Amino acid sequence: MSAGPTPRQPVSLSTFDTTPLFMREAAVGTDRDAPEDDQNTLAALQSLIHEGDPEEVASNFKDQGNGYFKARRFREAMGFYTQGVEALTIQSIDGSPKTVEVKEKDRSLYNALLLNRAAANLELENFGKVLKDVKLVLETDPRSSKALFRAAKALVKLRRYEEALDACDRCLSFDPDNGGVTSIQVIAQKELNVEVNKARQKAEAEEKEKAKKAALSLALQHHGITVLKDNTDPEHLPFLDPPTPPYPTSAQLICRVVLVYPQYGQTDLIVRFSTEDTLGAHLDSILPDPETGSDVPFAPWDEKQEYISNKVNVYVKTRKGRVLRLGRNKILADICKTAKGKEGEDDGLVIGQGVVAFVVVPKGSLAEEKYLKSVKEERKDKA
Repeated sequence: MSAGPTPRQPVSLSTFDTTPLFMREAAVGTDRDAPEDDQNTLAALQSLIHEGDPEEVASNFKDQGNGYFKARRFREAMGFYTQGVEALTIQSIDGSPKTVEVKEKDRSLYNALLLNRAAANLELENFGKVLKDVKLVLETDPRSSKALFRAAKALVKLRRYEEALDACDRCLSFDPDNGGVTSIQVIAQKELNVEVNKARQKAEAEEKEKAKKAALSLALQHHGITVLKDNTDPEHLPFLDPPTPPYPTSAQLICRVVLVYPQYGQTDLIVRFSTEDTLGAHLDSILPDPETGSDVPFAPWDEKQEYISNKVNVYVKTRKGRVLRLGRNKILADICKTAKGKEGEDDGLVIGQGVVAFVVVPKGSLAEEKYLKSVKEERKDKA
């Protein structure tokens, strides 16, 4: 009794990986391990890949690419589609490979290979390559819905939303019921709106910051304050309140002031000293005054209890080195005006490391005498 036909065995994609006719390159280890006859057969089969009818060869590569694409092996699929494209555009002439024009009868197959390769590259996120392939298709078939759809998808991924919308509009003008393109159009428009809003908000913020800096610069110039360029945290620099007043020169300018006690090497920081604040008001909040019933305690370092609010002198050094004794009832704006000097003197207060330094010493004390002496010696050395 004769045996029946052998049942057909399913063929997996891995079979193609080791079948010579479909191999792009020799499998790992085959060249070295295979018998010489097998190697000769492999070489002969590989030499035949681009021989024969170009359309038949290209169609075969297209089918193989489709198989890999369905298996989500997109890189291999792209390779087969590329070989299909090459079968139609590269021919052996006089024994050498030459680029040739695609025959009109092969145009449909050529475009299909390009579109399939574009689909594979979309999955591989090679969006630039997608655009190159769909561009070639649209040059001969401007009404290709697939080309415009894939172009729109790639353009969205590249954040080129206006171009993506243009591709969608072109497609929907002749294919109005294309749901895929409509979906991409909605996404592109939504993302474009987000981008436009972000750009508008950024422009508004930049314009606001520009106006803020211009107002601050005008106020600093008006008060004769020089801000040294150093590594100061921007949060510690002077600012206007409000930041962009209609009249910056008359608005409150807020500065940080450090009170320096050279006798003990101590300091106090005033983080908000307005041009409308008096020096005395800040001294009263930091130094005690038993005569007025102040509840501010003496500093731990002031063992002699010399630093009393209304019994200290405060000095400031101007940009040109002048040393001014400040009245406690003067507001900061008036102190700035005095520091500027007469018209044309081009002097004023200096802000370094984000602060104006006021030196505080007890009235008529040895500490005051030593400070004033050091200032005179410093001025003499610079002369």
